[in-house]
Amino acid sequence: MNNAKFPAKLIEIEFFSHEGIRYDQDLFVESKNGETFWIQDVRLFCDDEMKGKTLEIEFSVSQSFSGDNLVKQGHKEKKIVFRKPDSKNKYPRDEPIFYGEIVGRKDDPRYLIVDVGSGTIIVSINTNEVDNFLIGDYIKIDSLMIHLCKLL
Repeated sequence: MNNAKFPAKLIEIEFFSHEGIRYDQDLFVESKNGETFWIQDVRLFCDDEMKGKTLEIEFSVSQSFSGDNLVKQGHKEKKIVFRKPDSKNKYPRDEPIFYGEIVGRKDDPRYLIVDVGSGTIIVSINTNEVDNFLIGDYIKIDSLMIHLCKLL
């Protein structure tokens, strides 16, 4: 498997603009299991007309430079854990923690395809760790950055 597919309902778009031109935006999405989190959409794939619709998306979660946000798990869990919003925010702004099984790789072996229960995601790893993570391993990803790769 070298494709990741994650169905998500687009709840909100928060964009950044200057003189009426959008330069970047964050998407607040909800998985089919009710998990909610933000995804950066720097290529502006989504627009306001997509709000409220369920989209098939591919997104990637980045590993930190130190690699300490990605670890193997002894137990077999597939889920996304997110923090509840505080009283000041309508939506949670912290990055979620993903738990899942490595089910494949992209053509470039630094990109793992991970089943997190409500869909599959891409996890980028450091070049020197390619041999440390194998198909069938269960991992925990304390997300650092989440980027929308494409709409499917």
